[in-house]
Amino acid sequence: FIMISLLQNYNPAFTSVMPVRVKIDGKESYSEYFIRPACKKLSAILLGPTNKNDEKNLSIIKTFAQHDPDYKYNMGLFGHPNVSVNKKPKPSDYFRYVTQNFEHFFMTGKHSQSLKKYGKQVGNEKYAGKILDVDNSLDLEVARKNYWGSIKNYIKNKAYRLKEKSDKPIALVIDMISNGKYGQSNFKMDVERISFELA
Repeated sequence: FIMISLLQNYNPAFTSVMPVRVKIDGKESYSEYFIRPACKKLSAILLGPTNKNDEKNLSIIKTFAQHDPDYKYNMGLFGHPNVSVNKKPKPSDYFRYVTQNFEHFFMTGKHSQSLKKYGKQVGNEKYAGKILDVDNSLDLEVARKNYWGSIKNYIKNKAYRLKEKSDKPIALVIDMISNGKYGQSNFKMDVERISFELA
């Protein structure tokens, strides 16, 4: 079951596109080089399952569930279901990070599923091109246009944005903590907490 407290901010609009900001050791980064892996690490936590004694990760999935109606607390706690028989789920099956024109977005729910479908079509056409020894086919061009067109549509359409009760768009903020070895090959960072603020 889902605790009543986790339903307080429930938004029946089922919007699931949110701008994302990343802070590392308290300082904001605007680079895809840091934002993409931060979203990837968050996705792994949200996918679940989560150790019931891991207070940090439990707090993260609880906060996310309170704000995103597409995300269910129990899924983060016990793990998302397999997308197909005998195939364990991956974070990319349920969550997507996209960037365009120096804007960064995190997507869940139907928007993430749609991008997964279009992305798979691109992969299939690339594979077909390799077999046929064709670098660029009309089929691949159409698949790419569908993929990037859907991204552009999701980003531009304000109706898809995650909103708070006052119907104002909100952004996801991921606070990362690192080992401080900036610019080095052994640099590492992990999700410390997440929050949501007006976009």
